Amino acid sequence: MSNVALYIGAGYEGEDSLGKFWVRYLPENHNLFVASRIDPDVSPTTDNAAKTFGFGYSQERIKDAINDLKARAVSFALIYKSPHAKQLFSSDEIVNLENWLEISFDYVSSFDRRFYNTETMSDPRNRNEVLQCLARAVLFFRDFFEDNKIDCFVTTLEDDYPSVAAFYVAQRLNVLTIGFMEGERFPKPGTMFCKDFDDLCVWSDRKIEWNEIESLYQASTLAGKTTREQTREHYGLSSVPQRLKSISWIAGYREYVRNMVNRNPCEQYIFEPKTIVSDVKDYGARMFRRLLIDRVAQDPDYSDRFLLFPLHYHDDAQMTFREPLLDQYDLIREVSRALPSNVCLYVKPHPHYSGIDVTFSNLSKIRSLRNVKVIKPDTPTVDLIQQSKAVITVNSTTGFEALILGIPVVTFGHDFYCKEPFCYVVRDRNAMAQTFTDALSGRHAPKREEVQEFIKTVYGNQIWADEVTHDAKSEGDSYDRRRAEALDKVIGNHLRQDSRLPSLRAG
Repeated sequence: MSNVALYIGAGYEGEDSLGKFWVRYLPENHNLFVASRIDPDVSPTTDNAAKTFGFGYSQERIKDAINDLKARAVSFALIYKSPHAKQLFSSDEIVNLENWLEISFDYVSSFDRRFYNTETMSDPRNRNEVLQCLARAVLFFRDFFEDNKIDCFVTTLEDDYPSVAAFYVAQRLNVLTIGFMEGERFPKPGTMFCKDFDDLCVWSDRKIEWNEIESLYQASTLAGKTTREQTREHYGLSSVPQRLKSISWIAGYREYVRNMVNRNPCEQYIFEPKTIVSDVKDYGARMFRRLLIDRVAQDPDYSDRFLLFPLHYHDDAQMTFREPLLDQYDLIREVSRALPSNVCLYVKPHPHYSGIDVTFSNLSKIRSLRNVKVIKPDTPTVDLIQQSKAVITVNSTTGFEALILGIPVVTFGHDFYCKEPFCYVVRDRNAMAQTFTDALSGRHAPKREEVQEFIKTVYGNQIWADEVTHDAKSEGDSYDRRRAEALDKVIGNHLRQDSRLPSLRAG
């Protein structure tokens, strides 16, 4: 018997509950405990806000999903109804909590992409009030994990402050943390599990043939033609009428936020401030950046001897949470300095966003570098990988695709594949020049057989989605059933191997 914890509230309205229907198929030998910042019995909207504000899901649908979880759970705890919800802390008490957590609250709050500007290192939120909210969240999750003797915390990669607080409290209490990695990391949708978002959870001995994997990458990689067309449509002139509709959306959004903040002041540090003026300015800035990238970016010259650096989307939690102190543009400058004289660096903006996140200042940082070329975002990634001498990445999916295509990978990140002996791993930047020389010459090259075995293991431990549904009324969803069965094995395997848990229960 194990005690499994979930958190609801990473989405604005609790829409993350719609991805948790797999819980209904989790075997009864797992006791479920749910923490939530969303109360399904209290609607924070008026009829007007409900009509104009939403993310594509009706509130009734979300409410049904949360109540579905509530019915399955042994306990359903609301963050803002805890004894700590209105507690005020002195500076010394906050320092003591930081010391207990073993991590700075300022550091945790800087992960939030909605508020923290990594270029200016500034945050518009009231620092003292954010620290108060973090202290309340840390104490809530400490009580929640300890009182319920939680063995396993199943969560997703989110960078808002309650989600990050939950993650680090679980780490501090030695609670097994399983990263629920749902998304389009592969050419077809599916789910994988990673312990602490780092190590692949192996639950299946299913054998995958190499040619089956390789065939998925022959014509295109993840960011293929469809993605590029969707981006152009979203930021083309045809999107302007749709943007005009955002005026009513913002009105509903602001009303919704006001009602949420009235219920609990900490909510204002989850919702980013939006006005019609700020929305128009933001859209205009993104359009300008896209036009700028189109103007200055180059087509690849495959006679070049180059290494490929795929840019991460600036606001991806893979960067804001996983690599919060790494500035990829400063890293590009360092890479440029460390490259051999006959090699250049191809920097490719993220194809899904066509460079809309690349600010003028960041673009200026790298454009003037002698051996760096900014490549057009819609250039087929598979061609660039195959023509490169190596791929340099932080946590990019492109790095994993390069492993599949047999191209050396130099990584600075901590994703599930960013490990020796599969990649050249750089933890000391003073060693990167030697690492590039090794990758270009094939010195200390990863053994191809080991790389292929690892990739086959990754593919063998995916749960593939034949058809993803988020319908709270559907029955017998095979995808959710298969995810629950896999997670059951993951939890069982890790709890049997983890000697920390008996002492945790005893404590």
